[in-house]
Amino acid sequence: MEDGESDLRQTLGGVILLVHLPTVLSYALGTWVAGAVHRALSKDHGRRHLAALLVPAVAVQLFAFLSALPGPSLIGVLIELVDLLVGCALGYGLDRLRRR
Repeated sequence: MEDGESDLRQTLGGVILLVHLPTVLSYALGTWVAGAVHRALSKDHGRRHLAALLVPAVAVQLFAFLSALPGPSLIGVLIELVDLLVGCALGYGLDRLRRR
């Protein structure tokens, strides 16, 4: 491991860049794809479409939460929740732009 790489992991910006940004982008991509494959008839019902967009990401987050071995801390859960909400909001926004 290079010194520059270990320094990057120890800074707040490095953690955001290496951990949280890929997480947010994967949630956004998953939410956008869920919206793209959702049936057209249900897209007119806002609540159903929103549920179809959020269920895959929430299921992944719930699985990750339940499979954590040492037990999650409150700050860890809150950070993951923010990642989930930001990613889903971005994916929902992309889906809305795609449907225009």
